[in-house]
Amino acid sequence: DAVEIAQNAGGGINAAGTAELLVRNSVVSVSANFVDAISLGDATLSLLYSSVGGSANSNAISCGGSATLAIRNGIVFNQDGGPTLDACGSADISYSAGDESLSGTGNTTFTVAPALFANLSSGDLRLTAAGVTTFTDVAQWQSGDPPTDIDGAPRPTTAGTADVCGADEGP
Repeated sequence: DAVEIAQNAGGGINAAGTAELLVRNSVVSVSANFVDAISLGDATLSLLYSSVGGSANSNAISCGGSATLAIRNGIVFNQDGGPTLDACGSADISYSAGDESLSGTGNTTFTVAPALFANLSSGDLRLTAAGVTTFTDVAQWQSGDPPTDIDGAPRPTTAGTADVCGADEGP
């Protein structure tokens, strides 16, 4: 909950074996080449209201073995335009934004640009005003979702209410 993992040359999260992860209201990004932001072995990952960015020659999320991935109300992308999700074909994705087409319900596609994030090159994926404009009304808050963002700013708390996707509600 509300964790920021950035600028880690060894990658963001590496879940080997049958780990079960819940990443909520968090930022995971890498700036190193050939290192994934999140790497799943046979693990299960539920990504909720989080922002995940891969870098050059890396993925936002890579899935191996029998990995299970669910993303809701998130932002996932790769800065260099390579694959965002690698081998995650059976992922359950909804109300999220990606720099490539995401299968599922209510998802949208966007073009990665430094102007959307507070400091893309350093891994700070908090939203700028332009980012808020891009990601507003993509998410859909559900019962049990966090009532605040990564910085404690309030989110809607009525099921079905449109919201800003990703970890941050913006400035």
